[in-house]
Amino acid sequence: MNKPLTINGINIGITPEGLYCLDDVYQAILEEMKGRSTLAGREQFRPQYFLQSDFAKDMAKAITERKTKNLAYIVIAKPAGGIYACKEMLLDYCRWYSASFLLNVLKLSKSIDGDDRYELIKQPFFGIFDKINGDQDQPFNHSNNPEEEIAFNLSEVIQHCHDNLINLPVRRDIVRLLKRNKNYQGNLIVRSRLSGETIRCFVLKRA
Repeated sequence: MNKPLTINGINIGITPEGLYCLDDVYQAILEEMKGRSTLAGREQFRPQYFLQSDFAKDMAKAITERKTKNLAYIVIAKPAGGIYACKEMLLDYCRWYSASFLLNVLKLSKSIDGDDRYELIKQPFFGIFDKINGDQDQPFNHSNNPEEEIAFNLSEVIQHCHDNLINLPVRRDIVRLLKRNKNYQGNLIVRSRLSGETIRCFVLKRA
């Protein structure tokens, strides 16, 4: 059974299928923005604009391809409806607005299907990593066996995301997430196929 979620005093609607109302999340965002934003500033964070962003499109595609959910999101006709999304899309929406807002929501994560908070950042983090690493050149994968495993230096990934204004969960949460992954091999010194030098990497087998 899906449990309710409340953000900034706003009860987030949920369907029997476990899809969360992004319109309600937007109201929670407005509560956080009170007194420090113009009308235009508030309008830009409406969920329909999020769905037009590359972040949302990439996440929806990843969810569909991996078939982790029946639906990434659905638009239900007004006045009784709105935009409803799975928890991964909900977290991506929070991250799209701001990293600090995402972290606040993650603190409430145990009320989302009873899941552990670190499991809830799995899809956003690996979605970002898959996007910046790609399938061909894999510029962040130092492994000499890139078809079978991923070996990346977390500081490199964080710096790239910082330089390109890509929001990530905080480092300690990413580290905990990686160590809990069933394919985790360790934080190891590897000889990089990219530079030929040794570098410390988080190593995971490909699923």
